[in-house]
Amino acid sequence: MPSKQRRRKAAAQNVDAASRNSWECPFCRRLFANYKNGPKKHLRSCPRKPQAITTNRIQIDPSENDNDDVSLCSDLAGSSIPSLGRNRHAPSSHPILPSSIHTPETSPTIEPGIDSENESARIPDLGESEVWIQRHPSSGLASGYATEQTPRATATADPQPARLHRFFPLRTEADFLQAEVFSRNNCSDGHMNEQLAVLHKTGAYSNRPVSERLTLKDANDYHSTLARSPGVSDHFSTHSFTTSFKGHDFTHEVRSRPVIQALNQIVSDPDFAKEFVLHPEQRFVRRSESDPRPMRVWEELQHGDDWRKMQDSIPPNHFVLYLVVYIDETNVSTIGGVSVWPIYVWVGNLPAATRKRRKKKGGAVLVGYLPEARNGDIPMSDSELAEFRVRVYHDALAIVFESLKIPARYGIPMKCGDGQIRIFHPTIGIIAADYKELCRIVCILGSKSRFPCPICLVPNEEQGDLLRTWLLRTVKENQDLVTNAIEASTNRERHEILHEQSIRGMKNVFHDIIPSFFSVYLAVAADPLHQIEQGIFGKHIWPWLRDSLSNSQATILDTRFKCIPQYPDFKHFPNGITKLKNITGTEFGVILRVISPLIEDLLALADRKAALMTIRSLATIHLLSKFTTHTEATLEHLEEQIALFNTAYSDLAALHPSIGLSYPKLHSLSHLADIIRRKSTTDNYHTGLGEALHPQSKIDYRHTNHQDTFQDQMLRTYQERELLIRVRARIDQQNAVDDGESGHIGDETSRADRVELGGHRTKMLTSTYAHERIACDPGARHFVRELRTFLYQEAGRFGNTFHFRERALPSLEGTTVSLHKVLRIEYVSLLDSRSGLDVARVTDSWRRKGARYDHVLYDDRRGLAVAQLLGVFTLKIAGDNYPIAYIRPLRVLRRNFRTSYIELRDEHVRNFIFVGSIIRSCIVLSPGIRPDVHVLHDVEGPDMYLRLMSLH
Repeated sequence: MPSKQRRRKAAAQNVDAASRNSWECPFCRRLFANYKNGPKKHLRSCPRKPQAITTNRIQIDPSENDNDDVSLCSDLAGSSIPSLGRNRHAPSSHPILPSSIHTPETSPTIEPGIDSENESARIPDLGESEVWIQRHPSSGLASGYATEQTPRATATADPQPARLHRFFPLRTEADFLQAEVFSRNNCSDGHMNEQLAVLHKTGAYSNRPVSERLTLKDANDYHSTLARSPGVSDHFSTHSFTTSFKGHDFTHEVRSRPVIQALNQIVSDPDFAKEFVLHPEQRFVRRSESDPRPMRVWEELQHGDDWRKMQDSIPPNHFVLYLVVYIDETNVSTIGGVSVWPIYVWVGNLPAATRKRRKKKGGAVLVGYLPEARNGDIPMSDSELAEFRVRVYHDALAIVFESLKIPARYGIPMKCGDGQIRIFHPTIGIIAADYKELCRIVCILGSKSRFPCPICLVPNEEQGDLLRTWLLRTVKENQDLVTNAIEASTNRERHEILHEQSIRGMKNVFHDIIPSFFSVYLAVAADPLHQIEQGIFGKHIWPWLRDSLSNSQATILDTRFKCIPQYPDFKHFPNGITKLKNITGTEFGVILRVISPLIEDLLALADRKAALMTIRSLATIHLLSKFTTHTEATLEHLEEQIALFNTAYSDLAALHPSIGLSYPKLHSLSHLADIIRRKSTTDNYHTGLGEALHPQSKIDYRHTNHQDTFQDQMLRTYQERELLIRVRARIDQQNAVDDGESGHIGDETSRADRVELGGHRTKMLTSTYAHERIACDPGARHFVRELRTFLYQEAGRFGNTFHFRERALPSLEGTTVSLHKVLRIEYVSLLDSRSGLDVARVTDSWRRKGARYDHVLYDDRRGLAVAQLLGVFTLKIAGDNYPIAYIRPLRVLRRNFRTSYIELRDEHVRNFIFVGSIIRSCIVLSPGIRPDVHVLHDVEGPDMYLRLMSLH
């Protein structure tokens, strides 16, 4: 750091702090003044400067531009440390992604700072398990093959002040544990008072030392103690503002806290230092087993194009603080219509796994509650009331995000968790909201206007064409139209100007909040929940399907849904679906994916082809939209499915116009693939992440006094919960240090057996078990002979020829079997190469709901095969144990030409397989439309879809 004399001299010259400390040495990581040749002087004597600079780093010579301060912001001025993301298992080929990454001995290097297009052209052909990382030039790192991430070798964060003991602001461990229980269980003040009174009366902690006893007296003591914490220094405050409209002034209140302070708390957290992403990057894998050409992969936000373009638009030694914003009004009372309008912010520089936490640090940050617009006794038409509400909405947002306006454009120094001070541009890169909220945010008129899309200028009547592209909305055109409308001499002229793009005649506050190199229109994100589940299918296709069925057909469909076997993680409908009310988005998603083969014969012949193709293609789009890892190949497949859906849905809408062909949620599919390319996969920002926070808001409201100050009480509860989460993290970290735990956890010891037998074991003679099987299953009449044959051919030690005599088969006399009811099957997902676990059951009584005999995929040496488990046992013979499954094989026929689902036929045979050949459990539907024909549910999940994509 500069000496005290230099700092005093700089202050006398009125040089701001950001300018004085805006250059960081790429070798020793120290900060130096960005004037009077400070960097040049330091580099001459830097103790860590290497004697020779390798070709994959940039040569820094500040003397080239002594008079240009900006030139000192070299590519290496930023951090040279790779970011830790979620992708420890990166893709290897389409669509399979490997579980490990191979690092070649010699890796081609690309010098940073060259043109990105030329850099892309130099990506080499990739091997089976190789991943190429294309780093942004401003990172100062060479692009190359992915290697295991290593911790940052940077300065450590400042230690906690001595006065902040591990339980601060709570006085003792007993106080903290009790407070944590209160917060975790959403206890009311009355409950706290009762609980604390009982603990003190019974002397629950009286046998402990004074320093470890419970000191909390009552609920007021609990609240006042937590309020003393410096972690709650950014208190929420209430701001009054006035909105002028039609000659009247309306006053409202908005509750918020400075956003930049809330963000700084995350950026400066040492726990996030190793995983905080500073630069965008692109990842590439091998396109397929036969094609070594590189193929791009999207998984985290830094893999998208938007972040890279943002980084290109700021100085190379500055950094993007990528923000995801969610806004939505939610009811918090069952009756009475009480609602709150929260605004949540996520820091996109953290991995998705960290951002999705709700009970730990790093998740959503509540920054304010918007007010509900009230016009009092002033009469307004519907259109005037709509515009009035939007004006109040934007006036409130201007207050909430006021602290972002200047930093977003010019940057702000922030201390990071690794102890370094960096200049960040907090940029709202994603806005997650439903369509109604988006109309308010981008100031457009709505679904019935001439141009209803918040992203592009598609005419209303052209929304049904998903294959055409239209001009995008821009900030400049919006501002020009608003200016012209304000200057218009007549209301008619003003109306015509604004309707050229169906916008409102007011200033959009996001034009000031979001820097000029981005825009509110580009921030609009994809939303499978509202666009597909509750939109295209839930609001348009499902009502038509349901109403087209007669009473008897509806009863048949309900029966088929009731008969779907119970499967883990699969929503069951014990009462059918046609009478359901208030169906959730998750339920609509399940219905969409399974209804096609169950309703095939119930549709009118004239509608059958178009309807079934529409449902199947939409179900596939829905599945693909929720992939947590995308490649160029999967996005191309998504675009193909959108084209198929476009044709099928147009045909269906032509037959039944009531379904609708021109509405914004349908048109949103045309932007889906482009949004994923720009912002990465939808699991990083879909509205379901924000919707999951609403139940906690309702719980918090129930514990208020339901008076006018209920929002203040809810915000206090939120802050207390947030504080206790941080205290718990601090305690856990200190405990880990005290126990000598390392920050790096090595790979777990892999188990030799991928399929584990579980459940209560029953041991019996093999002959006894055979008699039981024959008694309950006519198809098992040759059980013993088939088992002996299986052992002879497959076990290896008894013989392996197909031409044999029965006397050559192994004898089962005196052997025993141990029966099992559960199979735990480990598998590696083809989507992201992460490990998964299936549980398959074989039991006559499961949770008192009847028998359950699950289906599985297994390898029969010729490829994938499907079977139903009839029994699982371990056979002990000749001193060895053989885990065996007794199965009912289902022959794979073909894909149904209407529904595109894979059909299976039961040929009433029985067989044996080793449990080690089982790959996964699967869902098999039995519509009963054709005798002995079943359907394999291939859109159950991403991994299953990828495994079965090429099957018939």
